[in-house]
Amino acid sequence: MAWQFDPNLSKVEWAVGYLGIAVIKGRFTKVQATLNFDDPEPTKWSFDASIEAASLITGHDPMEDHVRSPDFLDVEKYPTIAFQSKRVERSKDGYRVVGDLTLRGVTREVVLEGDYGGEAADARGRVKRGFTGQTHLKRSDYGIPSGKAGDVFVAGEDIRVTLEVIANRAD
Repeated sequence: MAWQFDPNLSKVEWAVGYLGIAVIKGRFTKVQATLNFDDPEPTKWSFDASIEAASLITGHDPMEDHVRSPDFLDVEKYPTIAFQSKRVERSKDGYRVVGDLTLRGVTREVVLEGDYGGEAADARGRVKRGFTGQTHLKRSDYGIPSGKAGDVFVAGEDIRVTLEVIANRAD
């Protein structure tokens, strides 16, 4: 049985410190994923994801334009953010997904700490599986400049990435 990524219910969100006084949050609206969720055992799963970098939204157009610019993501030069899982492991509190993240032309191994929500049928009888995950990235590891406003860095070093993945069983 095949599983299909549900882009309407799944989310890729991020949060980063702003000027040392607040946290800016956003999400990417154009995400595609290929899922190998056929086995009922999550440690046998794998997946690849592709995110259109320009699809980020924050709710503030000037900030979105700035984050898309060469000052940060440089979406003209690096239009895609990609993740390819290597393995899924059990952890004390759930699961760890280890994989390679390519952002702004730099590939680094990352670990998503996550939970498998299980499998359930919706009101129409469609079977779904859910997974949540979170990781922290260092902005500078991917060559993303911080920018400065006087002596204050605009973007914090730590970027928190949160995933909500829903997969639909294709019958």
